[in-house]
Amino acid sequence: MTDGRTAAAMLLEALPTDDWLEPDLAVPAERMYGVGRDVGALDALVREGRATSMVRHRCARCPVCRCHQCIIDERCARCESANLVTVSLYHHIPCAGIFPAPDGIEAVGECPKCDASLARDPQASEPVGETYRCIDCNAESPEPALQLLCLQCHKAHDLQDVQFHRLWQYRRVDGDG
Repeated sequence: MTDGRTAAAMLLEALPTDDWLEPDLAVPAERMYGVGRDVGALDALVREGRATSMVRHRCARCPVCRCHQCIIDERCARCESANLVTVSLYHHIPCAGIFPAPDGIEAVGECPKCDASLARDPQASEPVGETYRCIDCNAESPEPALQLLCLQCHKAHDLQDVQFHRLWQYRRVDGDG
């Protein structure tokens, strides 16, 4: 018999009582809890008090294919190359100069603003952040251009177009089954 009640009973029986059924982000959304385990059916068990749930992840979802396999893709703001390097920025406290030190503060020698020797007073300089330099076009920017890249459909999306939502984990209420 494969009516809704039997399917719900089978689903409830398959839920763990001492561990959580977690979503598998490596598979398409409709199979993330296992084949035949529909989120609607899991939520119905929670509403009935036969199962419990808790938020496990807050994820980005591709707006085209609805996949959860997405990464942040950093690009040059000018030429859109991904060939970026991070460059450390330092602050020379006595003159308030801020300067890049791509090979570390030891390699700079003198403050570019006041020409003071940085080696004489190493406590007079401190790291204050970083900038990004594009190897291809030599542009620098305080932040790279960010996109979300879907690993399933290979489309890049502006962050404002991406949907963020919660994914739940489930388990059977003790004594039910």
